[in-house]
Amino acid sequence: MSPGLSNRFDLPLALELRPSPFLWRALFALHAAALAGWLLSPVPAVARLMALPVLAFSLLSLGRRHARPSSARAVIGLYWEQETGWHVRMRGGWQAAELCLPCYVTATLAVARFRVGRWRRVAAIVVPDRVDTDAFRRLRVRLLQCAAHAGKRAR
Repeated sequence: MSPGLSNRFDLPLALELRPSPFLWRALFALHAAALAGWLLSPVPAVARLMALPVLAFSLLSLGRRHARPSSARAVIGLYWEQETGWHVRMRGGWQAAELCLPCYVTATLAVARFRVGRWRRVAAIVVPDRVDTDAFRRLRVRLLQCAAHAGKRAR
């Protein structure tokens, strides 16, 4: 590629995160497995029954935050631009954010944590059914590039 041409991964990245049926099913399966393991464990029956509301609350909380984003802390949009960096969109609107490392990136999953403001941290779990294919690829590349750039700065 010639130096005069723009690299498409350096272009601004804007993502609107859709609800994810795949992520909802994965959360449900993991919680069902945890429930089965807990109910089959040799723990007194009272302790096993007390785990039911904890697991139900965990499933609903994670579902509202990541699979079907409806809570106030749910990330529903991501934006990156070279000049301004990362921004996250939550129910209250767009906010400047700083990418917290490490982030987890595979071919089918990207998990990124962001610091919003001084103390608040939010996470975005992105699977292929939340965004289109090209946007998902660009997000994975951008996260890897940000992590590599931060690694070079730390040396």
